[in-house]
Amino acid sequence: MNSKTKSFLFFLSFNIIIILIIIIFFISPDIFQIKRLSEAIYEERIRLESLYNQGLVLKKVREELNRITPQAEVLQSLFIPKGQELVFITTLEELALKNKIEQEINLDLLQQKEIEKGYKVIPLRLVLKGNFLKILKYLLELERLDYYLNIDSLHLESISKTPYRDRLLSDLYSSSKESQIQAIISLLSYWRETP
Repeated sequence: MNSKTKSFLFFLSFNIIIILIIIIFFISPDIFQIKRLSEAIYEERIRLESLYNQGLVLKKVREELNRITPQAEVLQSLFIPKGQELVFITTLEELALKNKIEQEINLDLLQQKEIEKGYKVIPLRLVLKGNFLKILKYLLELERLDYYLNIDSLHLESISKTPYRDRLLSDLYSSSKESQIQAIISLLSYWRETP
């Protein structure tokens, strides 16, 4: 080999070694650092998207809460406050008196169930005696009360002394003592603890 070829090969070898040193010691660590940084940026982007979505959900929940709060106050007022049992029973008695029917009230405090902290359901049984239309009017007015009462069952039966064939229609519309019906109503009454 001649000296030009040797010098060219030396120069080429020297340049290749320099390039390899630059790649190994300078570029390669930067590539790994860029790769790690890229992964960290991607993970941060995922975390920020998750936080953004949680923020949207939280915003939506706040909007729903603001929308529902007035309705919750109305619902709260429909529950009978604890300690107002006498007021509630008096209201039912006044309603029966107004509609000229006999009423028997059984508020079953032993069967009460707590549905949520501070809220209870207490079974209530009403036995009504009177004319069909008056009992119907009583039920309509009962429904209009500012209390939430849920009728579980309603049983109607005639308590007239006249034979069945003679009282078929008269029981429904007559106001005489002989054409009386009895309504047995099982209700659920909803109560709340007073603040």
